[in-house]
Formats: sequence, structure tokens, C-alpha cells
Amino acid sequence: MRGAILGFVGGAACLQARPVLPDHPAVALAVLVLIFSLPLYFTRDTKPALRGAVSALFGLGLGFFWAALLAQAALAPQLDKADEGVDVTLIGTIDNLPNPLAQGVRFNFLVERVVD
Repeated sequence: MRGAILGFVGGAACLQARPVLPDHPAVALAVLVLIFSLPLYFTRDTKPALRGAVSALFGLGLGFFWAALLAQAALAPQLDKADEGVDVTLIGTIDNLPNPLAQGVRFNFLVERVVD
């Protein structure tokens, strides 16, 4: 169990080191679960060292693709292509104190309504 947990953390860390996300993490995760769970299910007399290594590898893959699924879900919401480059007029209030930066000023804006 400890090997699987350490592998899971290592897999999530491996994803963080990659410059791009994998193409189809859900499919890869399903294939990974099938590949590693079926042999362990059918062979219960596996040596403990081998079982620990397989468990760690399974955790590594599971952590990697689980983190990829979460990253894909976080990056999925995006602006429609038709709305890109279109000016929008907003009416609202500044919600916190402005934070001056080198490029400008940053602040939270509480939108009350959008003017068409």
C-alpha cells in the first residue's frame, strides 16, 4: 500500500514536470487500470517484493493520469472563438485595494452587469 501511495505522488509529480499534457488521459487511465489489475487479480501467490513493485508502478501511472485528468478539467473552460477580440463594457465596483505592478494595476472587479 505504501508503494502505491508513493508511486501515486511520484506520478503526479512527473506530470508537473512535463511541458504538455497527455492527449487522452482518460483512455490511458482505463487501459492502465486493466493492465495492472488483471494479473494481480488472477495470481494471488505473487512474491511480496514483486507485488510491491507492481503496486508502485500502478500507483505511478494512476497518479500521473489522475493529475492529467484534473488538469484537463481545469483547463477545459475557455472563451468561445467568436468572442475573442470583442470589446465588452462592464459595470461594477472595484472589490479590493488596487495592487500596483510594473505593467499596470491589478484589482478584483465585481461585475454588476454587462452592457451590450
